[in-house]
Amino acid sequence: MLVGAGRMRIVRRQRPRRLLKIARVPAAGGQGGKETLGAMQLNSKAGWLTPIDPDLGNPTLQAYGSMLSALQDGRFRPESKLPSERTLSGALGVSRTTIRQVLASLARKGMLYTLPNRGWFVSLRTYSEGQNILRSFSLEVLEKGLKPTSRTLVQRVRPATLDEAETLCIPPTAPIIELRRLRGMDNILVGLTIAHLPEQIVPGLETIDLTDKSLFETLRERFNVFPTRCDYQLRADSADDETAELLGIQPGSPVLIGAEITYDQHERPILTGQTIYRGNAYRFRTSLYISESSRPPRGGVD
Repeated sequence: MLVGAGRMRIVRRQRPRRLLKIARVPAAGGQGGKETLGAMQLNSKAGWLTPIDPDLGNPTLQAYGSMLSALQDGRFRPESKLPSERTLSGALGVSRTTIRQVLASLARKGMLYTLPNRGWFVSLRTYSEGQNILRSFSLEVLEKGLKPTSRTLVQRVRPATLDEAETLCIPPTAPIIELRRLRGMDNILVGLTIAHLPEQIVPGLETIDLTDKSLFETLRERFNVFPTRCDYQLRADSADDETAELLGIQPGSPVLIGAEITYDQHERPILTGQTIYRGNAYRFRTSLYISESSRPPRGGVD
């Protein structure tokens, strides 16, 4: 409240807007600077949209990966309106034409929908929680109040096979790091994890002690590599003699095999491999939704 010259003026304080973070980017030659829209903070519990890195090429693919990760992580609430195209393009560092292509691609996947003259909205089916969110084995176990355990069987550098090179987008015979680890909960054996990572992305990983440690946490802390999404396939099988001996079960016993390809914040494939679970020690849960096009009108069914 300000008082002066016999008059009183009430000043209302506005709540600070927390949607955008303004970053100062140096101008060419280091002279001065200009303000640009930096990474966009979606809410206090979410991370940041990852701006594109010109050195990684293909800005459209990078912007798509960043938006896809934000949707899969639940950073945008279901049925909520997205920020404007101008805001998104500024946050990601791409043109409005590029962001329109990205949004249209996500809409074709059923993750977004648009309303005339109102903008872009998040479809209900993009909301993720529980087992639908990408978590490391260690974090899943810790959230159950148990202790994750890990014993390394193989940790070496070797040439990639043709299939591994194709999946990881690296040249044939390029060096990869192979990891084989027995995973457990409170020292009760659960499964065998086999992982292959490009050596050029995680140099020296073969020398790090991973006993009872999270691989995802190691990637983040030691290599600034952040796993953001995973293509995952699950199938039933029977244990061969070698697997059965490692898992302490009879040959031919039922096992569940989860095959994965994991991508980082730059939409690069960083890991391919599989986890073989004892059939009596693993349960997979997910949520299934009707597609947006098959959903009845919001006002009800005629």
